[in-house]
This record gives sequence, structure tokens and C-alpha cells, in this order.
Amino acid sequence: MNYPIVETFFSIQGEGTQVGRPVNFIRLAGCPINCDFCDTDKDVKETVSSYELAHRMKPGFPVVITGGEPCIHDLNPLIEELRRDFLIYLETSGAFIIPTGVPLVSVSPKKDRHFTKQAADLAHEVKWLVPVWTLEEIRTLSKFFTRGPHHFIQPVNTFLGIDSNNVRLAIETATTLNWPISVQLHKLLKVR
Repeated sequence: MNYPIVETFFSIQGEGTQVGRPVNFIRLAGCPINCDFCDTDKDVKETVSSYELAHRMKPGFPVVITGGEPCIHDLNPLIEELRRDFLIYLETSGAFIIPTGVPLVSVSPKKDRHFTKQAADLAHEVKWLVPVWTLEEIRTLSKFFTRGPHHFIQPVNTFLGIDSNNVRLAIETATTLNWPISVQLHKLLKVR
């Protein structure tokens, strides 16, 4: 199967439980949610087969499938191709059907498209963006995540930089909830 690709690259994971870990990235094109704060290019640069994508990845390192919104695509052929040689992580809004068998599912809920029950059941980690979500909304909605995932508070930042007001709000929210902050380490280190 062929996939619309924005980019593939090797870098470090900048967010969540795997922060700082060297990983391969596959950034799929497209996202119907269109958040006004989105800092991700979602335009198709090329179309690539699952076989070719697997062979682009650096051996010995996990693969992060991200987007846009990767779950708008049929990911099963890609996951089947990758799982032979790679540990797979999936980053999603949780608003669309998530393929089964992914070892780590990272959900970052968006207000314009509520997360599904399946996303709440499968999430290993949840990144709550502030100021998108208020403290009370986070308290209420986090109860739907039944697997006992790691919850993070993550400030919304600009495409290339850090928004100090949102960082301050994230610190206040994280302190109140006693949850960690996901800092987008890649932006602090100025890497992709």
C-alpha cells in the first residue's frame, strides 16, 4: 500500500514517555481537524509504499508514526511491514479508529474532534495541550482513559519556538494535578 508522506527522518523523540530516545519518524500527510495552533506541516511531499518506508528506517531504533493525523489512513499494511523489524509508536488525536497491535499509543485529544472510546482504552500516554484544555476539562476527561496511561501537560508552542505564557500555564496546571510536563524537547534542542 502507498502512503502520502510529508517526511521521514531520524531524530530524538521530543515528547511523552519516550522523550530523548533516538527514533525514526514517519510523518503522514493530511488531517481533517485543522487546529488553529497546529505546528505541523501536513502537505504531501511524496507517495511511498509501506515496503519502501520500512527500508528507509534506521535499523535498531523504534519507528514513530505521526502526522497530521495518521489514523485517517489504513495503517495496517504499514504496521505489518514495520513490526517485523521495529518497535512501533503511534501519535494520534484519538478521534479516528486506531489499528490494534501498536505497542505504544500516544493520544493528544483535540477539542474540535472528541477522542473515541477506543482511544481512551488503548492509550499508553495522553498529552493534554494547554491552553486548549482547561484544568477542569482535563480533570473530567482524563477519567475516561481506563488503561491508567501516563498523563502529561504540554504547552502549545509556535512552529519553531516556545510560548512562555503557555509554558507558565502548563506549569500551573501540572503542579495542580501533580502530573509531569511534556516539554517538546526537540524545540528546545532546535532539531526536527
